[in-house]
Amino acid sequence: MKYFLFSILLSSVMLNCASTKIKDLSYQAQQEGSRPEANKLNVFKPTKESEDKRPVVIFIHGGYWEEGHKDIYGFLGRNFAKQNVVTVIANYRLSPNASYNGMAQDVANVIEWTQSNISDYGGD
Repeated sequence: MKYFLFSILLSSVMLNCASTKIKDLSYQAQQEGSRPEANKLNVFKPTKESEDKRPVVIFIHGGYWEEGHKDIYGFLGRNFAKQNVVTVIANYRLSPNASYNGMAQDVANVIEWTQSNISDYGGD
């Protein structure tokens, strides 16, 4: 049992070495009445530096517009980073604190932030 736990720990360390997570970057000012983390995103990038810019995926979580959180989907960011893809996973305001238009505006702000900033993280 001890060797089994050690092998799980070792494999998780080895898997996590392929990516770097930059956590809780703000993509807009906090909106009144929203959760403090609603305007935050995480960026996952390959750990190995490269002169070439990498492709980018923006992932917006589901949850019927009422629930969900970017941190649930870290496995996607790590897996894409292992494939040499920079990944942005964002939170947004949720119902009932925001209208659908407000949520759509948050997503648009994530896209705009990504276009303006992703080169700092090795993305193109």
